Amino acid sequence: MKNVLGRKQNESNDHFLQVWNAIGEYVTKEEAEKATKAKDIFLANMSHEIRTPLNAILGINEIILRDGKDEATTAHARDIKIAGNSLLSIINQILDFSKVESGKMDIITVEYSTSDLFYEVVNMTKLRALGKNIGYNVYVDPNLPETLYGDELRIRQVLLNLINNAIKYTKEGEVNVNVTFSKVNR
Repeated sequence: MKNVLGRKQNESNDHFLQVWNAIGEYVTKEEAEKATKAKDIFLANMSHEIRTPLNAILGINEIILRDGKDEATTAHARDIKIAGNSLLSIINQILDFSKVESGKMDIITVEYSTSDLFYEVVNMTKLRALGKNIGYNVYVDPNLPETLYGDELRIRQVLLNLINNAIKYTKEGEVNVNVTFSKVNR
C-alpha cells in the first residue's frame, strides 16, 4: 500500500514540477487546472510529511514540560514549544494560501486568551529583533480583555506577519508594537 501511495505522490510531484518548469509558456486552461491540482496535492503531502515529525517533537516536549523538575530545562522546553508552534503556524500558512486560491478557506472562531497570544507572538519575534540589534518595544492596553472571541490562528498569523515584516525592514532604530482596545457596539 505504501509503495502505491508513494508512487502516486511522486507522480503528482513530478507533474507539479513539469508544470512549474513550463511557467511563462502558453498553457491551456486544462493544463493550468492540472497544475493547480498538482500543487494542492504537493502542498498537502509535504505539509503532512513535515507536520508528523514536528508533532512528535512537540509531544515529547510536552512530556518534558509536564515532568521536568529543573527550571532551566523547562524554560528551554517552553522556548521549544513556542518555536515549534511558530513553525507549525508557518506550515499552516502555506496550506492556507492554497486554500484561499481554491476558495476553501474556513474561519474558525474560538475563545482565546489575549495574554497567551501576545506572549507567544512576542517570544517568537523578539529574538529576531535583538539579533538585528534594533530595539523592540511592546505596549498592550491594560483595558484589553483577557479573553476574546475570533479566529486565533488567523489573528496570530497577521500579527506575526506584521511584526516580522517590521523587523525585517527596520535597518536601525526600533520596532514598536502597540496593542490598543476599543469596544465596538453592535
